[in-house]
Amino acid sequence: MRFACLAVLAAAASACLAQEPVLRTLDPALSPDGRTIALSWQGDIWIVPSAGGTATRLTVNPATDESPVWTPDGKSIVFASNRSGNSDLYVMAADGTGIRRVTYSAGASLPYSVSPDGKYVYGQTSAFGRQNVFRAPLAGGELTRLTLHSLEVQFTADVAPDGSKVIFCSGGSGGLWRKPGHHGSNTPEVWSATPTAPFSGLEQVTHNEWLDMYPRFVSNDTYISMSNRNGAHNVWYSRLNGKDSRPLTNFKDGTIRALTFSRATSQFAFQRNSRIYIGDLNGQTREVNIFTPQDSRR
Repeated sequence: MRFACLAVLAAAASACLAQEPVLRTLDPALSPDGRTIALSWQGDIWIVPSAGGTATRLTVNPATDESPVWTPDGKSIVFASNRSGNSDLYVMAADGTGIRRVTYSAGASLPYSVSPDGKYVYGQTSAFGRQNVFRAPLAGGELTRLTLHSLEVQFTADVAPDGSKVIFCSGGSGGLWRKPGHHGSNTPEVWSATPTAPFSGLEQVTHNEWLDMYPRFVSNDTYISMSNRNGAHNVWYSRLNGKDSRPLTNFKDGTIRALTFSRATSQFAFQRNSRIYIGDLNGQTREVNIFTPQDSRR
């Protein structure tokens, strides 16, 4: 009887441990309708309700699958995977079926957004030497280089809802999010351009020595981004003309990366430290508790 009681207690303790939210959930992508978050955890792509709950694994592969991006209709998810060697782009249905390779490049490529018409995926790649913004047909095909700066790196390009403009980062490094207090001349700035090939009509949007990263259009002339201009990583709302900038979060420490936005709900998702959060344009923020089945592969 004593051993039976101990076994029951051990099982109960194990069940409690299984109910702890998982950490190191990466690359959150909020679906267009705002109901679902796609993310990377333990090298696979998962989805979870944006309210939180038990996640569903979509990919199972020994390789690393990362950086999920939703198509505008919410029916498909683009992601990066090194399952064939280099990090290339793949697309699958929102339920994980029908995985198809999109790009075949000589460098490492990561997706960041899909054009409003659903025809092109935008991202950054090392295929042209330094890190550059590219686009590729979602149906499959060659990468088209969109940025040509000989010294600066360019990355994280997002297309306006009407398709008339693109915003992206230039300068610094895409890895500077790891340095919360970093500032100086070598920092990413937000730029806008016309989405021709290559980009044309380039205009610098931010002008400071702080981090400005992960820009996402809210409307055709407003956007959100991560910035540490108030001394810590926070999500900021701004107009393309630089006016009406204001913080939407009020964190005092930590790191923020992988910012995405749902225009249907006016909410954004982001990774803060080892967890995923949801916020809105009114300044409300909450943590998303994510649970996974006890079948960890690593």
